Amino acid sequence: MRRLTIIGVILIIAGLFVALRGVSYRSHRSDVRVGDFQAYVEERRAIPPWIGWCAAAIGLTLVAADVRPRRGA
Repeated sequence: MRRLTIIGVILIIAGLFVALRGVSYRSHRSDVRVGDFQAYVEERRAIPPWIGWCAAAIGLTLVAADVRPRRGA
């Protein structure tokens, strides 16, 4: 398989996973600091599904561009 096809397939799989299952990540930040005492807040943020759909579309485009026969070859 060619390099663009491999990258395209990876993008399609990852994009569909994000779009259909949803992926979230944790974000830590310091809220209060008084002397030696420090309070943290942990937030969970989700990656929007449209990012997954865009990644899948880009992957599909890469696969289609790499499969297409080349002129003069």
